Amino acid sequence: ALVAAAARKPEVAALRDTRRELCHAIVAEMHTEIHKHALRKDGEDDIYETVPAICLAIVQNYTLTQTAAPSRTWRLTKRATKLDDDDAPDPASFVHLMTLKKICEAFTDERQQELSELMYKETYAKDPEGIQQSFCVGEVLAPPPPPPKRRRSPAASGGGGGGGNSKQAKATQSSASDDSVAGDDDQVPPVPSMDEMLKKYDTDGSISNLIDMERESPELMLEPAELEEVQSGANDLRCDACRAATAVAYRRARKARATDEEALVRVVASLCVGTPEGSDEYPKYPGNPPLWGELYTVSKQAGRWTMAKLRKGAKREEKSMGEGGVDYNKLVMKHSMISRACKHIVHEHPELDLPEFMFLHAAGGAAELTSGFCEAFCGSADGKDEL
Repeated sequence: ALVAAAARKPEVAALRDTRRELCHAIVAEMHTEIHKHALRKDGEDDIYETVPAICLAIVQNYTLTQTAAPSRTWRLTKRATKLDDDDAPDPASFVHLMTLKKICEAFTDERQQELSELMYKETYAKDPEGIQQSFCVGEVLAPPPPPPKRRRSPAASGGGGGGGNSKQAKATQSSASDDSVAGDDDQVPPVPSMDEMLKKYDTDGSISNLIDMERESPELMLEPAELEEVQSGANDLRCDACRAATAVAYRRARKARATDEEALVRVVASLCVGTPEGSDEYPKYPGNPPLWGELYTVSKQAGRWTMAKLRKGAKREEKSMGEGGVDYNKLVMKHSMISRACKHIVHEHPELDLPEFMFLHAAGGAAELTSGFCEAFCGSADGKDEL
């Protein structure tokens, strides 16, 4: 199954393969920015804030590529020209660009304090190569260890050993007290927001445009072969998507007590999107796919895509993505297939008016609605598709 199997996110492998080159690039770009904007003159705070912001310069000045199978290793190279001087990237380049942005953010988040202190002390004493040779070695190039498992504290569990608990509690209280009376000079400056970083570094708007493209049209991030699968998958899933969508429409109509055709039109209008058109609410997922798609998985078997409902209690694939599970691109493919199939069914066949069909067959149940309306996409008894 495409999205049922666990897969490592591409940025995990990309960061592993390019840590040395990425470290060198970040040091070089920060060295340039500190000199260009005289960031050292007001102390270290400006340099600390520049560490996460430097990823915009990395995206503009470097290219992330992946070698062909079977090695499939990642490489980071310096661009001949800045991104804003190039034409708009093709889909394959765009997905690599967004992966580069993510791995840079991960590295700078991991090493922000060290980079800030290092660049504050060394920028005016050494050239970039000297700093790279001393910093981008050893532990810095090793991936961070996984976070330790959380353990309940003795105080929280109410266990025995009162003396030890009391001592530990006092130490904790003392530490908290010390933190509360610390001067402003001891406080870590806040990390600037993405809007602030874009305003400062994305002067031509090229990075902002790419971020908007990813949010509104995530399919642009897919490799050409993946996009072809989306197109064929959307066609293959018409029957399965019709059955799922009409079942959702039936439940929503009953919940809204929509009995007249006008009310049914309103129910069906938002059937293929997660957030209704014109809503002030931000879509849950890029591309605004229908949220009922979370309850399904898609897979390709014997050359044909199918959609199946997750078993009761199964973890939704969207939730496992952030935990090293389902790959982001595969979720984009799933969402795009379901969205396209749903919109084809509901909006691209005016002769098949779902609200009207629901109104005329109001006396029937969900099964009658699904079998009757979806016959056009699932075929009749002989199994032959009609559309």
